[in-house]
Amino acid sequence: MVRTTTSPYLNLLRNQIDITRVPFSDRGSRMLVLQAATTVIEEGPFRLLGGHKFLEAGPRLAHKGQTVSYLLDNSDWPDALPVYLGDDDKDEEAFAAIHARGGVAIVIAAKPRPTQADCRLESPPAARRWLNLLQQELT
Repeated sequence: MVRTTTSPYLNLLRNQIDITRVPFSDRGSRMLVLQAATTVIEEGPFRLLGGHKFLEAGPRLAHKGQTVSYLLDNSDWPDALPVYLGDDDKDEEAFAAIHARGGVAIVIAAKPRPTQADCRLESPPAARRWLNLLQQELT
């Protein structure tokens, strides 16, 4: 890994394998982080993904919506109802792809937030309980 900035607010490392998360502590440092991250990210095959209290960079080809579309296009069950559960802003890409196929998108979030999801479950344990109930109903 090579350090790519010298900012006291930012420690961006260039890492060819892992997605790099950059935390920032206050609103004032957000613009500094965004400017530095954008400069570094635009140099390579990455995109800025955003995040709450951090900025995340990932491969341009890593797009959850495109991945979901690919999986559904190649599914052995073309008439199945797609259901997608997700817990972060990157899952919004997948929610859009699910809706395009007439499916159901469910966000996992403790509090209501803006989302493309059809409904919300408040926690991972609540999602597990819901999935168990769904399995019982279907078997």
